[in-house]
Amino acid sequence: MERVKLYQVCFVFEDDLDVSGVLPYYEKVISSMVSQGIIISHSITLFKSKIFIVFKVGSESELLYHIEKLPITPFTTYDYERLKTIEVYSVFSTYSLN
Repeated sequence: MERVKLYQVCFVFEDDLDVSGVLPYYEKVISSMVSQGIIISHSITLFKSKIFIVFKVGSESELLYHIEKLPITPFTTYDYERLKTIEVYSVFSTYSLN
């Protein structure tokens, strides 16, 4: 059985770079990776200067493969570290129509 590893990656955009043309495709790639269970968390800072993504992968080489698939990677510098745990809390209330 392969052991799952969690990594947090911080992408930092280069100054004064317009990546608006890449973002629609980027969002599709992120959505696909979320539905496949590869990405479990995705955050963008207020002024879109940084992106934080938590990946769930089998190895560091698999992580690097997925990082290179992201269309924003050529426009950023990035750093990553392995996580021991992650806790995710819902900020949305649940409503019932019953």
